[in-house]
Amino acid sequence: MASEIEAGISAMFRDVVGQSCLLEMRTQQDWDAFKEIQRTARQREAVELKEFRETRDSLIADEKRRLIDEGGSFTFEHPTPSGTDHFNPHDIAREAEARVDRAHQSRLIAIREEEAEAYADLAETIRAREGLQGWARQDFNRSTDRRSEDRRGGSERSWPSRD
Repeated sequence: MASEIEAGISAMFRDVVGQSCLLEMRTQQDWDAFKEIQRTARQREAVELKEFRETRDSLIADEKRRLIDEGGSFTFEHPTPSGTDHFNPHDIAREAEARVDRAHQSRLIAIREEEAEAYADLAETIRAREGLQGWARQDFNRSTDRRSEDRRGGSERSWPSRD
């Protein structure tokens, strides 16, 4: 359940970063770069989904073997009572499926995060090219500059000297 929530949040974050990047676009090259990032990410997601569907059963079988090996490798100081078996096939199958599905979700989330980073890098490149970095701060500083005497409506003031 948590991985589905994480996947949804990463998809939403990717979409928000992509939308903010769209606002920065100025030229056809910017738009082409945006579409290339989007196309590459969709292609990587499709490949991941296809490979996962094709290899899910073998991945689960490998994970079951790994879980059984992990369970058999534990050494205890006290021997277990005879007749007890800690290997429940249903629990092992359920845990193997959960691990394989979580790994798949993690790969999808990583693809989405890389796409969001690429959008952010593109927007940063556009801002740097356009020279827009810090423009709001510069305009604010210029409008609130109190050093200018003509804004105060007064004449030049002379301060008394300390001589």
